[in-house]
Amino acid sequence: MATASKTAPETQSEFKVIGTRPIRHDGVDKVTGRAQYGADVYLTGMLHGNVLRSPHAHARIVSIDAGKALALPGVKAVVTGQDLPDPGDKIANLGEAAAPLRHLSLNVLARDKVLYQGHAVAAVGGHRSSPGRGSRGLDRGGIRTASPRDGRDGGHEGRGAAAG
Repeated sequence: MATASKTAPETQSEFKVIGTRPIRHDGVDKVTGRAQYGADVYLTGMLHGNVLRSPHAHARIVSIDAGKALALPGVKAVVTGQDLPDPGDKIANLGEAAAPLRHLSLNVLARDKVLYQGHAVAAVGGHRSSPGRGSRGLDRGGIRTASPRDGRDGGHEGRGAAAG
């Protein structure tokens, strides 16, 4: 019978890191709540954003009116899928695989059709609580649920997207 050669060290003292408890210099700050994270930083003139998401799993976007949202105090910008450039039929090599840029772009903000529940429909930017109020001020009457069988407009008026 053959014996296995010993490749593992005989004692733990041969390792310098394995089996030890490293000192976490920021551990006390994290546990006590004194640690500063990116979300804790507020700079002068900084804008906050809110993404409006669709409650429908499949819907057609006829129109989104951003006029009421832009009229609210503190709201600086509203972006919809129509504001993004159309990448055309370009294909990008993303390292592991190539992907059509149109598919990636449609997943950022919905353009003509909502593809899944929670799909981003619009984004509102403004000072502090303004984005939340602005997303509620968007007129979403142009979002209509679509028939799951054929993808055509089902004629049901959607209640619109909920702020998320």
